[in-house]
Order: sequence, then C-alpha cells, then structure tokens
Amino acid sequence: MVNEEKVRIMTAIAYEEKEHGSELLNDAFFYKNDYVKMHVLSVIWNYTIGYFLILILIALYNMDYLLLNFVKINYLYAGMALLFSYLLIIIVSILISKIYYQDKYDKEQETMQKYHKYAPGFNVLFRFLAAFITFFATNKVIGFNPYLNHAYIAGILAAVSVVFPTQILLFFEVVFIVLHILYVSRYLAFITALIFAILYFIYVRFIPKDGYVILSMPVLSSFGVPYVVPVLLGVMETPLSIIPEAIGVVIYFFLQNVITVVSTSTEDTINLYYLVMQQTFDGIFGGYNCSIFCKKRKN
Repeated sequence: MVNEEKVRIMTAIAYEEKEHGSELLNDAFFYKNDYVKMHVLSVIWNYTIGYFLILILIALYNMDYLLLNFVKINYLYAGMALLFSYLLIIIVSILISKIYYQDKYDKEQETMQKYHKYAPGFNVLFRFLAAFITFFATNKVIGFNPYLNHAYIAGILAAVSVVFPTQILLFFEVVFIVLHILYVSRYLAFITALIFAILYFIYVRFIPKDGYVILSMPVLSSFGVPYVVPVLLGVMETPLSIIPEAIGVVIYFFLQNVITVVSTSTEDTINLYYLVMQQTFDGIFGGYNCSIFCKKRKN
C-alpha cells in the first residue's frame, strides 16, 4: 500500500532539489539529533585544524624569540596553556554550534515547505557578473602577475565559476589572490594562503554566505564604495553581520599592506611577514597591537 505521507515528502524533496540544489536537501534526510551531531563533529574537526594553523602563524611571527630561547622555554607550562586554550575553544564552539545548527535545522525544514522560484537565466547572469567583478577588481588592486592581469582571464574564470557550485567562487578567488602574491613573494603567498585557510576552517566553512561578504569588502573598497555592504546588511540582515564585515576590513588592510611592503622591498624574506602584520595592526588599532603579534609602538 502506498504511503501518501512519504509520497508527499519525496515530491517536495524532488521539487526543492530542482530549485535549490543538493546542499539543503542532503540535510533534510537527517533526523534533527543526527544532523546536529554531524555538524558539531565537523566543527570540532575544523576548529582543531584552524587552531593549529593559528599556532603555526604565531610561531612563524615569533620565530626569532623561539630560536633564541629554545632552551629556556618552559615546555610543560606552554603545553598546558595550549591544551587549556584548545579545550576552552572546543567547548565554547560545541555549545554555540549546537544552538546554531538546531535553529538552522528548524529553518531548513520550514524552507522545504515553501515555494521559491528563481529565473535560471538571471541567476547564471548574476553569478557571472559577480565573479567577473571579483576577479577584475583583484587584478585592479593587486595585479602582480602579468599572466593573470587581463580582462579575458577574469572572464574565463567567471565563466568557469558559473559551472560549479557558488562556494567554488570563493576558492577560485583565494587561489587567484595567492597566485598574484606568489609572483612577487613566496613567503607572503604562503602567509596569505594560511590566513584564508584559517578563516575557512573556523568561520566560512560553516557560514559560506559570509565568505562573500568578507570578499566583497576589499572588492568594493577598490572601487571606492566600501559602504555599500554595511548599508545593505544593516537593512537586510541581523546585527551579527558586523562579524564578516569586520573580517573583510581586516583582509582589505592586510592586502593593502602586502602591496605596500612588496612595492618597497627588494628581498623576499620572512621579514616581509613581520612588516605586513605590524602595519596591518597599526592601521586597525591605531598603533596598538595584540600582545601575541606586536608590541606597543614607541613614539
């Protein structure tokens, strides 16, 4: 005997798969508890990777100190401090992610029952234009690599991005930025890739749409209209949208300082990393840095 309820659910799933793609639908096959547990485990894994990437970033910045004080360091105390900070981060992230994914599951179930219709042609055109502007702006602002600094390259990459899921645009843009910087500095290219990897594992991995907000800040700043995103998000989103906006501003400062440091330097050394981080924190905090990375600027 045919179960009408199952038929109704499967019909709704088939419709949503056609309209929205597979991400939302894959989640719909899980019970709420399984869905939350699966994503909490993903949070633990990604935050663990992000934590160790941050440690690498800090260690590279303080390499001179670590080498000079290799014997004097209290490794037991340092290990306990790192373990405590790691456990604290994981516990807090578990609590927050559990609340977040419970709420997200409920909203996705509601979405499954709603009708959303988008014109496919308009959607493809919009994605192409957004990708083209992103790559074009990167060439305009950074533009170190002469092989990539062409409008037709931006057009090709934009066309390719349309074929793949929307999240792939973020990956392509990061690779595009890193390749530009790699042309002039291997050290800064590695640091840039490391910073974007940290952002992915601890933030963008779980809220992909915020990745577009983060990238849009430096892109729109290159056209002299950085206020567009804060105004739109202030009207359309919650106050939490200030988080990706702030990250986008930091990325903008970082990339601007990469350009400045590379343009005035004749050597490709780890010192470029120190200079970029110092100037970035100086620009954001007005001469005061965090205790881990930098020192108070002397007058």
